[in-house]
Amino acid sequence: MVETIRTLLEHAVDYAGLFPPAGLSMADAVERYRAHAASPESWMLGRFVVDVARLGELEGAIVYNPPAQPWRVSVLAGADLPAAIPAVLAFNAHVRDAQIDSIEAKFPANTEQFADAAHAVPDGFTVYWEINAANDPGPAIEAVASAKQRAKIRTGGVKEEMFPMVQQVARFLRCCDQAHAPFKATAGLHHPARGAYRLSYEPGAPSATMHGFVNLLFAAAFQWTGVTEQETVDLLEAPMDAFRITRRGVSWHRHWISTEQIRNSRQRLVLSFGSCSFDEPVADLRQLGML
Repeated sequence: MVETIRTLLEHAVDYAGLFPPAGLSMADAVERYRAHAASPESWMLGRFVVDVARLGELEGAIVYNPPAQPWRVSVLAGADLPAAIPAVLAFNAHVRDAQIDSIEAKFPANTEQFADAAHAVPDGFTVYWEINAANDPGPAIEAVASAKQRAKIRTGGVKEEMFPMVQQVARFLRCCDQAHAPFKATAGLHHPARGAYRLSYEPGAPSATMHGFVNLLFAAAFQWTGVTEQETVDLLEAPMDAFRITRRGVSWHRHWISTEQIRNSRQRLVLSFGSCSFDEPVADLRQLGML
């Protein structure tokens, strides 16, 4: 594995096994995350993602079977972030072997409501605001950047209509880059390459075209260096053999980015992506010869 791939994927996968299409029980999700944290690919693993309503279950699972190393946890607060804060603080006070350091919420109906909610967050938490990519995300992203918080884009789901168009994803990337707003992505990113995949693990489940997480990470890295929005669209749609990966960087058509530029984009633009599977991304990366 070249250094470039490790830089691209380090701590990139926030594990969301509790959520569809996996929809695991708390016990199963915790045990799988524990196994992933002990695997050779643990360097790719990010936070454990849980809904605020299930923090009590997570606390019980961890208190009675502590992990070898403390976990970082991201909590989904839904549409009412201030209401979730007491449960978040109580969890951090009661649990020593896992700490919530990230909160994810839906961006409110307007920027005035956002300002009130953003000020309700205590110091010490990273906050991601899920913004609808179907509409112009620019004003919301600018508000998030002004509050020194972070953006979030939903890139799929269990229905075909839940996947945004590549043009919408490219616009979101451009807006985040221009506003200096770091972001994360979530849902529909089980596979490195864009392509047609089944929407769930059920036998006979329908297929749809899904975004690739390597496409997304590369698109953000090239966006960081100043490609056009149309080129970002092309990057999101590019097959994996369009990228030439070396230990020094990645080339795509006439463009080239260094490993250091990829590191900068991961630290300052695209921070992570949520996936209900960790095994699936690892297996696909191996098949592509990237691991």
